[in-house]
Amino acid sequence: MPRCDSSACCQRGVAAFFPVGGKFFLAVGVLLLAVLGVAVAAEVSLTQTKRQADQLFSDHLRTTQRTADLVNVLDDVKKAALR
Repeated sequence: MPRCDSSACCQRGVAAFFPVGGKFFLAVGVLLLAVLGVAVAAEVSLTQTKRQADQLFSDHLRTTQRTADLVNVLDDVKKAALR
């Protein structure tokens, strides 16, 4: 770090070495990375939620089909018992 003679330069510290445009683009870059991170996390979460919802629907459909099969069998048993 270069040595400075004025007290104003020393008070500004390292921030004095970056121009305003550089600081702005650094801040925009950090925000862009944060937004990208949130987008990736959201995509992973939505994919997992969709997979779980599809599994739940499939399980519900399978349960409904088995319940209908059971009702049909019980109806057949009832008819056979009444003969």
